[in-house]
Amino acid sequence: MELIPLGTAAGKPTHGRHLPSMALVINGRIILFDCGEAAQFQLLRARLRSSRIDVVCITHLHGDHFYGLPGLISTMALNDRQRPLTIIGPNDLAGILKQLPGTRSNERSYNIRFIGLSGAGMNEALRTENYCIRTRPLEHRTVTFGYRVQMAADRERLYGNRAKSLGITEPEQFIALKRGRAVTTVSGRIVHPEEVSGTPQPTASIAYVSDTRPCLGGLELAQDATLLIHEATYLHALLHKARTTKHTTAIEAAELAKKAGVGNLLLTHFSSRYPNPDILAAEAKTIFENSDFARELEIYPVK
Repeated sequence: MELIPLGTAAGKPTHGRHLPSMALVINGRIILFDCGEAAQFQLLRARLRSSRIDVVCITHLHGDHFYGLPGLISTMALNDRQRPLTIIGPNDLAGILKQLPGTRSNERSYNIRFIGLSGAGMNEALRTENYCIRTRPLEHRTVTFGYRVQMAADRERLYGNRAKSLGITEPEQFIALKRGRAVTTVSGRIVHPEEVSGTPQPTASIAYVSDTRPCLGGLELAQDATLLIHEATYLHALLHKARTTKHTTAIEAAELAKKAGVGNLLLTHFSSRYPNPDILAAEAKTIFENSDFARELEIYPVK
């Protein structure tokens, strides 16, 4: 699992910084968090093929976070994409995409599966063989959601002979058991993972929390995460502005990371008043040592 920041600016692009977007690469496939303008250009610069994007997760409907999505959808159609695309985001996003030329179903070569978000609490939006995506509402000026990607847990050891003796024969069944799921044999017996394997190994996880004030939703998403990507729009000297605009300071992001027990904190969503985000990272480090600012197109391994 690797994270590649594509855009780290807040509100508007600046020299050297693009609008919000992050690419999470898992086994060659891509989950895209937010899709600001120039996301396609940044994907090209990062040598990431849009055909490898399986899921797009949109946090909220402020333009800097999703205005690049219609263009991306249209380009995928121009490229004759056949693989379905999953889009997760606030419920109103579905209606917006239905109205825009180039994004409607009769203008696409592929299907879009839209997963609308609403309500409170930690919710599982999507589960695949490799990972689970959970969401939680955040505290911003409009309906906003954060995301957590948790890699699937492999069992520490799968006892093949024991599994075979219980009637497990198909490769897919062995994979399912290793991923912690029960399977049913031809004879109708249900075999549970704990019957044929050891304890699960710890798995990597990332949390993407933007835009928001520090809140319970962000804390829950970040809990024990391997990597937390959190907005840090302002230095703490502008706390009053952060409160007014419903954003977070570098100090506050670091405090949340420390409280959540994350492995590393990566700051993003920087106000244009800071030409060099080093000062934001330096401020965060006074609270949480494993803090840094996201550098666009740099590769961050998540182990």
